[in-house]
Amino acid sequence: MKKQAYNKKLTVGHFLKKVKKCMASVSQKKIDKKLRLLKSAYTLFESKGVNMTAVDDVVKAAGVAKGTFYLYFKDKHDLIDQMMIAESRTVLHGILGELRENCKKETFSPADRLSFVFNRFLDYFVNHQKMIPLLTKNFSACYRANCESDDEETREDMKQLLMPFLDVGMSEAEANIHLFLLSDMLGGVCCNAISGDFPYDLNAIRPCLDSVIRKSITP
Repeated sequence: MKKQAYNKKLTVGHFLKKVKKCMASVSQKKIDKKLRLLKSAYTLFESKGVNMTAVDDVVKAAGVAKGTFYLYFKDKHDLIDQMMIAESRTVLHGILGELRENCKKETFSPADRLSFVFNRFLDYFVNHQKMIPLLTKNFSACYRANCESDDEETREDMKQLLMPFLDVGMSEAEANIHLFLLSDMLGGVCCNAISGDFPYDLNAIRPCLDSVIRKSITP
């Protein structure tokens, strides 16, 4: 009797492990499908443009059924919002990682760190010009989503982004306001310069922009 009870308990334990493993596998598959949709959309938007890319194009490129698309996104606009939030986090994390490596080699002042981050974002804009309309249109949504994110990595990145302001004596509230205003202003100016809707090109205004960035946290 004891042996049977033990075997029954062991069988239940194995069953629960299999269920958990299966659930984890299903969850990972869902994540993988959503990532494929986001990556496919980004690639198509860059190559064909947003207006020339339909949901059908995205699901075909991602290799998923059209019904699957609507499990993760309400429509094309929702896809764009989520894609830009994900992209902004990826770009920011990469820039801050590069900054940390550079800070190990030489001393960076708060102004140097802030300048480094914004200049790397400018480089990103230059290399992804077809995404500029989406970046400018979705900037506030991306900024808010990153500030309110529950993701630990994103929260740490946002804290690091605020550090140059905090290091010169600003409160956290002041730092957030300065960062938002500076990002919104420079993002709009730079995107207009890159896209040609501005009387000066980016190379002409970049030194002035860097000066504005540095002066924004100069005591």
